[in-house]
Amino acid sequence: MRFIVHIPELDSALYDPERPARREEMKFILYALKKSGRLVDGGLMADARGGFLIMEADNWLEQENFLNALFDPRQFHVESHPIVGLEEVTNLLETPVKENPQEKPASQKHKTSREKVPA
Repeated sequence: MRFIVHIPELDSALYDPERPARREEMKFILYALKKSGRLVDGGLMADARGGFLIMEADNWLEQENFLNALFDPRQFHVESHPIVGLEEVTNLLETPVKENPQEKPASQKHKTSREKVPA
């Protein structure tokens, strides 16, 4: 399972001369991510502050535990979201849509007949 991880403080950790300890911590985190074998790709956002990582994990809980062990929540706000790859999306688009078993198609819905009420 793949995840996209957004780290808003990544660019400030790289470029803030006032906080060299934060830069060192980010270098350690990125090194640990590379060594873990979970990191697929990553970089800085071109249109917003921060950076992103694309990571692999067996499940959501494993991913959250791994990130919580690396990132100090007092310094870094980390958001992790599972993603579906383009190949899988393409396969989903090629698969016929199955109707919801709880709903009947409009043509099969029960139509009530109106009875005339005696006057």
